[in-house]
Amino acid sequence: MKITIDKTLPVSISVQIEGAVEFGIMAGTYRENNQLPTVRALSSELGVAPMTVTKAYKSLKEKGLLESVTGRGTFVVRDPRELKHQNRLEILRREFLALLEKARVLEVDPALFIGMFNQREAPADAPVPLRILMVGNSRRINESYIRRIRDFLGREPRFDNMDFSQFNLLTDKKARNYNLILTIPHCMARIRLKVGEAVPVMAPYLIPSKETRESLAALPPGTTVGAISHFASFVPAMAEGIRRFAPQAGTIRMELANSPKLQELADSTDVLIYSTSCLETARALTGVRVIFEYAHTPETRYLREILVPAVQHIQKEVQI
Repeated sequence: MKITIDKTLPVSISVQIEGAVEFGIMAGTYRENNQLPTVRALSSELGVAPMTVTKAYKSLKEKGLLESVTGRGTFVVRDPRELKHQNRLEILRREFLALLEKARVLEVDPALFIGMFNQREAPADAPVPLRILMVGNSRRINESYIRRIRDFLGREPRFDNMDFSQFNLLTDKKARNYNLILTIPHCMARIRLKVGEAVPVMAPYLIPSKETRESLAALPPGTTVGAISHFASFVPAMAEGIRRFAPQAGTIRMELANSPKLQELADSTDVLIYSTSCLETARALTGVRVIFEYAHTPETRYLREILVPAVQHIQKEVQI
């Protein structure tokens, strides 16, 4: 991932660097190559002081998102169990492709495999419903994630929905009664502090939702955009997303949710876009011409290739 900075944004350069990495983790940008540039290399590339990069990296390490490996560099921390599932899938994928190639050589229709798969005997015992906890910044947006996840897991798992304030009040014993905890990628370390290794913790990668992408793509050329974010670290990622999906837009102005300039922002722009946690703040502004949410949704590939096999594995362990 290429880390960039924008000196027009209302947040410090170190926070921008921190946010670029933090929300790059959220989007799964680091899944293939999770090594970060050295402090010297990144400071030279961005034209900033090494201490600025050091400050950002230090904050990310304190959040449990980065780790330094002596002699190798700085890396994004990933859950070993999640990587284990990914490695298993890659092995199966290679074996399956090899099987298809063998079928081609033997002139056997690949549809035969599908038929054999569908004819497997169903398990004798009904599966025990899993207890899954979804933890995020907003119960409202958690619910939208759960609906999307159910498209892949079905109706069987029982989902509980908590924001972080509720989760923090949960006793360690009750938290460890869940079979699986889902959260936001850059918040896994916060969950681990309570449950340790007793409960699998997974975090689907999040990408801008279809509705968000379509709303951005539909903006008329030259549209002036005002955007509001609750979290300073999300400002650069949100600004980059708007530029990516609305390259035809004109000026983009960003403000934090606690800024005294919010009404001025609403009055001077054609469209107002708010991050998920800023719904009430955005609704309180008057005279807004067009307004919509910059929402996220779990990435399909993660759900299909990582979460579903992991849940199936957990289900087998529960059944034993």
